[in-house]
Amino acid sequence: MTRSDTRSVLFAISIGVLTSICKVLIGLTLQEINEKRITNFELGFLRMIIQLLIGSIWLYKTQHNETGSEYINYQNGSVDLLNSTLYCVSNYFFLLGLRSGAGMGDLYSLISSTRIIMVVIFARIFIKEPIHFILVISVVICLLGNIAITQPDIIFQTANLGILLRPLWNNSENFEQNITSKHDILESPIWPGYIAAATGATCRALTVIITRWSLHEKTISTTARISEARLVFNIAAIGVLFYGTGCFFQGFYFPDNLHDIICVLGYAISSAPYIICYVMTLKLLPASAAAIIFSLSIVFGTLFQYTLFTKTHKGNSNILEIVGVVLVLIGVTIMPLRQICQSEQIVEKSLQKHQIISKDATKNSLPKKRFYFPQSIK
Repeated sequence: MTRSDTRSVLFAISIGVLTSICKVLIGLTLQEINEKRITNFELGFLRMIIQLLIGSIWLYKTQHNETGSEYINYQNGSVDLLNSTLYCVSNYFFLLGLRSGAGMGDLYSLISSTRIIMVVIFARIFIKEPIHFILVISVVICLLGNIAITQPDIIFQTANLGILLRPLWNNSENFEQNITSKHDILESPIWPGYIAAATGATCRALTVIITRWSLHEKTISTTARISEARLVFNIAAIGVLFYGTGCFFQGFYFPDNLHDIICVLGYAISSAPYIICYVMTLKLLPASAAAIIFSLSIVFGTLFQYTLFTKTHKGNSNILEIVGVVLVLIGVTIMPLRQICQSEQIVEKSLQKHQIISKDATKNSLPKKRFYFPQSIK
């Protein structure tokens, strides 16, 4: 890895961070929608229409560049169909999980965060990405951070952590009421949301693997790959067909209040840069590293809960939540630092090797001295 590769890694990380921000905005604006008559198929259709528009413009601007043999030889239509279908299914379960009452926090986010483990395992099985010690440590730290931030009942209901769970900036006088009220979500059962989260996480993990496989020519034996613009277009086109069919049977409902209109527009607008950043991140980074970068979404979700969405999202507001944020940040930064350090070592070794080769070439270019025995001199 050269210095230019290091800059490419840093650029890919910044794109991955932007992907996490867009995903959080999608989820939080989605939860702000009060009108239940707006169906999940309608929201998904709106999202795919925006992405289809972006993909069409992008493909039109870049299709003249698809003249190389690696693009012309790409004929994996079945892989594209599978990838697009899994993306649509995972997006539908994402909508179903958030709108079922499970929410962005608690056990829902913990189940969704297991996508990191599945991506690492699937990447090793299907596209032969290596599993090394630093990767395992990074995944474990990120998962511990997710647990500390979400603080699910299944782990913390009987835990006696004292000051770690005490609110930092809550005006409630009764600490015990605050701890129990944190877990009061809805009277209706929310287990369908958890099942949807697990199904969506599995489908999204497979989508990450297939997307990386399609975009990165080194993982394909035929050295054929699909362009980023065409991949976005294919996903959006299948998505419009998938969600349009559901809307045909369930119908459309247009919200009649300004709050829901703004939330729906925010949801749609956030979806536009998300698909571009998502594809570009998987183009530039391995699937495992990209999944770790995407785990920053829970950090931005916590931040936005205390800044942009303070009325409906209170968070846990305790020391353990701050510890969780720090853990996720540490887990995310381990991987890039490792790659950057490796790149510097490789550059240094290559320079040393070049110097040694230059010295050897200089020695070989000098005239060789001949030795004569005294008896041969007359």
